[in-house]
Amino acid sequence: MSKSVLFNIVLFFFTTYTVGATVRPQNYGLLKAKSGEERYWALYKAHNEANRLGTTVDYSGIGSLSIEIPQNAKPIIIDESQDFKGLKLTVKNNWKNHYLFVCSRTAKNIEVPQSIIDRGDFRSVPELKYGVKLLLIKDAKPWVEHRKGHNYGAIRRDVLLLINGIAQNKTITPYGNQGVSLPECRYVEADLKPKKIGNLTFIRSDGSKYMTFLISVANINNIELYDIQCYTPEDDSKYGDNIIVVDCSANVTYRNITIEGMYTQDDKYGYGISMNNVWNVKLYNVSGNVKQGIICNSNINKSFLKNCKINRYDIHCYGRDAEMEDCTFKGMYFPVASFYGKIVFRRCSFVNSQPVWIRADYNAYVPFDIEIYDCFWYPVKGRDALCYAGELDNEVNGRLELCKKYWPSIKVRGLNVYPSDKLNAIYVFRVGGDVDSEQTVGYLPFVDIEGLNVHGMGMDLSVCNKKIKTSQKPRIRIKQKRGSRAKVQTKSFS
Repeated sequence: MSKSVLFNIVLFFFTTYTVGATVRPQNYGLLKAKSGEERYWALYKAHNEANRLGTTVDYSGIGSLSIEIPQNAKPIIIDESQDFKGLKLTVKNNWKNHYLFVCSRTAKNIEVPQSIIDRGDFRSVPELKYGVKLLLIKDAKPWVEHRKGHNYGAIRRDVLLLINGIAQNKTITPYGNQGVSLPECRYVEADLKPKKIGNLTFIRSDGSKYMTFLISVANINNIELYDIQCYTPEDDSKYGDNIIVVDCSANVTYRNITIEGMYTQDDKYGYGISMNNVWNVKLYNVSGNVKQGIICNSNINKSFLKNCKINRYDIHCYGRDAEMEDCTFKGMYFPVASFYGKIVFRRCSFVNSQPVWIRADYNAYVPFDIEIYDCFWYPVKGRDALCYAGELDNEVNGRLELCKKYWPSIKVRGLNVYPSDKLNAIYVFRVGGDVDSEQTVGYLPFVDIEGLNVHGMGMDLSVCNKKIKTSQKPRIRIKQKRGSRAKVQTKSFS
């Protein structure tokens, strides 16, 4: 037999039985495991082998599995795609807070001239000239020096998807202002291949002393998390939850995600989904029942939500463009700070909620637009305005882009309002705290409401709960449907 024929035979068997090999946890100690920790290591070894071979783990036939986080546990690496085949996974953790699964790529530091970032053409940078890259931008100068009530501020970040050196999107705001912005950059070798992780039920064991977070995704383009159910028992001893975390990524989709319960306290944070520095987020049929915010984000550029039932979609600080369709917001709101572009609601319901809440704690008020189409609003005391507009005190944000205070325009085309019996007034804008008489609100070009139908008698509708000074008097038009009898008061601005 010739050497070439022998080589081809070896290559055939290598390709057939190694590269395309099926990796099953049953073959890596799962069947012989006598404890939850041993079952954890069986999964860990199976995924390690799958990563080595460039394939995924086959979870067929397992059904349900209970594992325990070992003291020396390492996160289980997912090589960008994984179908868990309906696995019902119960996790006990008595050792340390721990990410169960991690899906990430490495980011490298790179020098990028500040002058070219806003142009979106990076072909002059050799490392970025060819292929698909993620360019991660961080402004070394704080966007917000101090968040009120906290010992930290806010750092703005952006991610650009590059194809052969040309950016496919733009940053939320420009970076070209020399001496004001100090951009630092990293890049990731990416691709356009779809990646999917899901078909999993994740259950945290009652009595666990520490938190197990389901998955951390970082530096990935084009990934979908799908058909994931997460259950956490009632537990008031823990907070700071982050069940699903996605950072520094682009084209991220969530589909059919349910989060029931999480580790949080009445006055402490905890989130089901947390994102930072993501472009083009899509959420379909995401729902949950939790004490605190189910979704919390910062530095989010372009969001789309469809058929979601959540308490809030929160962009803490720095974002652009969000659109919601056929969603229900219950008990909270859409909180934002330094948000640009548009927030659009189509056929949404706000139950014991209000559409938009501008966070006062960042003192970052920028121009944007709110649009509401064919929606339903059920206002209650404390959530009785279409837009809570933060506070108008005399504190000045030191950042040049944020030193003035702006309010959004509001456009409504169809809104049915069902006020609580305890309300006698509702508002377009509500401002909190004491208003500094010297403060002037900028932007706010118009309030244009048409198709308003306020159900119930004796309800006042005021454009704002306080008298506000504006840089230019906005155009105000409020047109009610026949049968809507709200008493409209428009003299709120001077």
